[in-house]
Amino acid sequence: SRLMITGGHTGWIILVDEVEPIGRYSATQRAISYAEMARMLAVCEKSSIPGFAAVFAITSAYQSEVMDHKQDQEKIPERLRNSEDPTDQARAELAEQGIQKIREIPEENLILTEAIDLAKIYNKCRGVYFQAYGWNPPIEFQANATWRIRQHIKRWINTWDFSCLFQDLQAELEVTDLKPRFSEDRDLEKPVQAEPEPESRTRSVRPSYMVVGGSETYTGRVFAPDRKITQISGDLIAEVEWRWLVPGFDMPWQFASGYNLKEEPLFWEFDKDSVSVFNEKSEHLGDDQLGIEIRFQWQGGWHRELHRFPLTRHRLVDGKDFWKIGRELLPPINTEEAAQPVAVA
Repeated sequence: SRLMITGGHTGWIILVDEVEPIGRYSATQRAISYAEMARMLAVCEKSSIPGFAAVFAITSAYQSEVMDHKQDQEKIPERLRNSEDPTDQARAELAEQGIQKIREIPEENLILTEAIDLAKIYNKCRGVYFQAYGWNPPIEFQANATWRIRQHIKRWINTWDFSCLFQDLQAELEVTDLKPRFSEDRDLEKPVQAEPEPESRTRSVRPSYMVVGGSETYTGRVFAPDRKITQISGDLIAEVEWRWLVPGFDMPWQFASGYNLKEEPLFWEFDKDSVSVFNEKSEHLGDDQLGIEIRFQWQGGWHRELHRFPLTRHRLVDGKDFWKIGRELLPPINTEEAAQPVAVA
């Protein structure tokens, strides 16, 4: 998602089709799948990924054929909570939320019954087909109140394909219901044998971070920025140090656990009248910019990552300052330190 945002996009959406085969997994693997669905759907703040969203497609029959028949809603969360594995216990709540998400899907088939709406869709499909193949489908609109919208569109396109490719052939399409199987099949859970990764892919990867959250404006005598950081790639770092770099102010390094970064706000108050210069000025930070700097140990050395934001300050009529923080200037600046710094708690 960070790559997409850096590339100028708003974010990254993953579309997952035909989710129902998880109904053929064992109970343990179904539990993992439900939890992963909940994480990707960001059903709670702890599982959210900045700039990422997911859409899942699943048959409406899944609820009755799998969740009701196999009693997943009752048995799977209980199974995870009673496990001696801490990973399973932590996964129980997410699995329960994933099951609940599926429960929100209407079980009845959604039928499009208004012919006027269907006629508009029919004409639009004809136009798209003509643009794609340079062949104008005949106007032979027919509707069936018992069909779903996807059945209508599939029938139109199949009929047009036959007519376009075999003009002398009178095609008759037969429509039947496809009933998915939900009998357990452990072979579906076997991992795919992947090709050996190149040496460059198996090496350690430098950690990188993303700055998220926080308010955008601050007023009054005290400037109090806050943000959160989260590690988005690379080797997991157990402990990092951070500090704000603000024109006219200085602050010491602060410690933060790498495992709780998403829950820990990086907050600091600066009295704008108490300090006038930096004790240590960053060569990468302009006078009209605000920075949050992260420092961590990796592969025997110290590394820094500086995230920069445009900072504007306005003096209001009553003499108070109004501060505004703009969107991050990408990419962050990565540097290395020659020697281990002395941290100030």
